[in-house]
Amino acid sequence: MLKQIEIDKVPKPYSKSLQLKRVNFFTSYLSSFERISPIDIIKSENTLQVIITLLYSYNNSETPAIISFPKESTNIEILNTPLVQMVPSIFKYYHFIINENKVIELYVKELRDETKEAFRILKDEKKIDSCLDKLIRNSNNNDHETVNIKAFQITNIESIIDSEKIAKVLYNKLFMYLLSQSVRYNGYFGINFPNWSKEEIENENDFILLASLFNRVCIIGSGEEWNSTHLIVSEPHEYIINCINNNS
Repeated sequence: MLKQIEIDKVPKPYSKSLQLKRVNFFTSYLSSFERISPIDIIKSENTLQVIITLLYSYNNSETPAIISFPKESTNIEILNTPLVQMVPSIFKYYHFIINENKVIELYVKELRDETKEAFRILKDEKKIDSCLDKLIRNSNNNDHETVNIKAFQITNIESIIDSEKIAKVLYNKLFMYLLSQSVRYNGYFGINFPNWSKEEIENENDFILLASLFNRVCIIGSGEEWNSTHLIVSEPHEYIINCINNNS
């Protein structure tokens, strides 16, 4: 299932010249909203549950998460979405990025203490999405080793997607997040993905399903005893997107 590839063959984001800048006015606007219970947010907002899980696993790293928006959304629509208005209740730092006066991304970083506590409670009660709880592991001090850096591509061994598999994808918060973000990033997206060995990856069925959603699924890792550090997906299959859109 795993095929080693050269590092320079790992998919890279599509790059084009953008005039990006931060917008403090929009950030101040968000700060005006009344705080909401982090427990309620984590239980009800799928995208934020994924991002909170990822940031919690980084162990207080300075690494941010990025929330992208549909290209057709206006600034007013973005600012008035419940997800965006929940952000100040969850994260310590956040700011918008615009290009040509159009909001394209929201950067978030560092969970509030009450968010961490809420996440721990829900995790103990097994109310975090099972795929997130299983696949997202905590980082450690060896995550950025430069020894034995290798990349592997997960080969698709099950190309047939039936209604049962589509249902699994729809209920899988992590996979839906990867699909939606890759569509908004011109077919590419990546996350930190620490502490999986080659053997564990090859024996986990969720990776087989993930490989059927994208043309390419790559995992980068390092260390004398190789462990994963990053997961990169690219080129989501059009028929998958169409199936999900028709079932949503």
